[in-house]
Amino acid sequence: MLEHHFEKLSYFYTVAEKGGFAAAARHLRISQSTLSMSVKIIEDELGTQLFERSRKGVTLTSAGTRLIEVYRTMRATIRDLEVDIKNFRLDSARALVVGTHDAVATGLWPELIRGVSGIPGLSLILNTNASASGLMQSLRDRAYDCIVVAEPLESNDWDILTIGSVHYRLYGPSDASNIVNRKILLDQGVIAHKKALSGDKILLGQRLLTAGIPINSKLQVDSIETVRELVSEGLGFGILPSELSRRYERRGLIKKIETSDFDQNELGVFELALCVPKGRSKDFYFLSLLSVLRSTFNVES
Repeated sequence: MLEHHFEKLSYFYTVAEKGGFAAAARHLRISQSTLSMSVKIIEDELGTQLFERSRKGVTLTSAGTRLIEVYRTMRATIRDLEVDIKNFRLDSARALVVGTHDAVATGLWPELIRGVSGIPGLSLILNTNASASGLMQSLRDRAYDCIVVAEPLESNDWDILTIGSVHYRLYGPSDASNIVNRKILLDQGVIAHKKALSGDKILLGQRLLTAGIPINSKLQVDSIETVRELVSEGLGFGILPSELSRRYERRGLIKKIETSDFDQNELGVFELALCVPKGRSKDFYFLSLLSVLRSTFNVES
């Protein structure tokens, strides 16, 4: 069977590449008789001639040409497998080091851990509390295997795999009225992390300014998690990323608030993405992680 003759297939390929048995034998550093016998064995297995032989050298028959195509495909597959194994060290305990924002970690991580538990041999090591620029620099420095980041910059160092869109919405404590009017928001201001990205690299503070909604001057915060905590404690209404706040809604700590005269779509939408080293976007573990992230992200509350 041909599957027992991989080395002889490589000899056949070299003969075709070098245009003759003598040149191929010199390249392979084997005798010409050994080379001829190897090709003959392959021809016998296939029941057809692979070369037309002449004094000028050899030329491939139609069967030989087809075998060359198959062999090239086979070599490419083997190379891909080799890269896959080297990159991921396919052993019983593959741990991906993932960097992300605190808001993403608190919003998605428990569900993500449950999802990843179903992937054999994969575990996650989480690093948080870094800015977007810090996360991207750490990925560039190979401190992380991948990062989950809001509005990542394009780079030659990584591929960007979109997870989903995140929408900012108005939230209040669980005992608040379901609807508030604009006057209340103007009087109190909203609790917001004004430096958080809100889409297309624009800051949330700019969006709120454009929408004419003031930020609560008495409660200056620098993280989405702090906004979430202050709102849950009943200290005011806050602007939070909806898709990253579902767990807190389900636990009855906060709830979405409707407004009678304010379009919440003006608050902005940003893209959340998984960034992986350039050329690694098709690797098994990254694709598995992306699938779990998308599944977790798109579950309705």
